[in-house]
Amino acid sequence: ALFGIVCFLYGFFGLDAFTNLMLGYKPIETFTICMAKGILAGVFGALIYKAVMKISKNKVFPSALASAIICPVINTVIYLFGMAIFFRDMTVNGESYFGFEPSASLFSVFGAMFLMVITNFILEVIVTAICSPILAANLAKSKKFGKLFVR
Repeated sequence: ALFGIVCFLYGFFGLDAFTNLMLGYKPIETFTICMAKGILAGVFGALIYKAVMKISKNKVFPSALASAIICPVINTVIYLFGMAIFFRDMTVNGESYFGFEPSASLFSVFGAMFLMVITNFILEVIVTAICSPILAANLAKSKKFGKLFVR
């Protein structure tokens, strides 16, 4: 839930231009997408982590790696699903919202969205797959945070 709130606040305060644009167009739907993708990524990430912990006999590194890979997948799928449901009019009829020529709007909006989403997804998977397992393995060894990791 915290991830969803942070995403929404980034858009609210203008730190994420596209979320800010979505917020100005449909605020309730934007909040719904932010919260849904944040909550579901966390839930699925936790479920995958726990499942891999059982399979790997309580090894933190593979569990964190599997969780780190599934979270961006869920985040991106829910985002695209939310865009298809709530913002279809904005993406299909871009000329009415963005001021594009009707013939260019569909390609321009979908092309820009595709590049943005795929670039974000690739970077997100790379960063989380590298950082999360390393951080989780080290935190699991610490006295202060070790008890947070299921053993």
